[in-house]
Amino acid sequence: MSLATNRAVPDVVATRAALKRVVGSSVFASPRLKAFLQFVVERTLDGKAESIKGYTIGTLVFGRSDEFDPAADPIVRVEAVRLRMALARYYEEEGADDPVIISIPAGGYVPKFDFRDRIDGMTLPKGGSIAQALQQRNGDLLEFRNNLASIRERIAEFEIELAVSRFIIAQAEAIVERNEHITQDDAAFPRMSASGDGASAGADSGRVRSGGPNADNSGPDANGSGN
Repeated sequence: MSLATNRAVPDVVATRAALKRVVGSSVFASPRLKAFLQFVVERTLDGKAESIKGYTIGTLVFGRSDEFDPAADPIVRVEAVRLRMALARYYEEEGADDPVIISIPAGGYVPKFDFRDRIDGMTLPKGGSIAQALQQRNGDLLEFRNNLASIRERIAEFEIELAVSRFIIAQAEAIVERNEHITQDDAAFPRMSASGDGASAGADSGRVRSGGPNADNSGPDANGSGN
């Protein structure tokens, strides 16, 4: 039968039976780990998960005083790491076929309850263990991370190519603008030269029509000849 994972209201009977198997295993020989796991599981089954804090665990499980400061005393964090490792080992070995899987997600101390046929959305193969399922998921995550890294590298390359293209475009636009100014200057210069040449030609033509500079000297010579 397929059951939903991490249900808001866990199967109390099945979960307590699973807890009993875990703490009775050879992996959980440490009284501290047993007390830690029993405390957080029972609190959750009793509907008091919100009270599972570092302070309550330190004072009620590990016997710290009321002045206990979880930030200064790492006892709870250290034991939580040991507890997670012990649970992983148990489900790899003695609890490989347990129908209920108890875990303590990182970042808190409230336990999570999953069922053998489905874990975190993964369907376990028949006879498969949690270790195999987690190994497969980790492999998928690694592949995703590698693909993501390749995408980021390609984006970085594209950004460099884009920057180079923008620089080339800016340079080309500057060259075109300079050429336009040169063309405008060249177009204006011949008109100025043509105007100057026309003025000179008009002056020369006037001198020709008036007889030129020697025209006045021809008169006296003619009169003298006539006399």
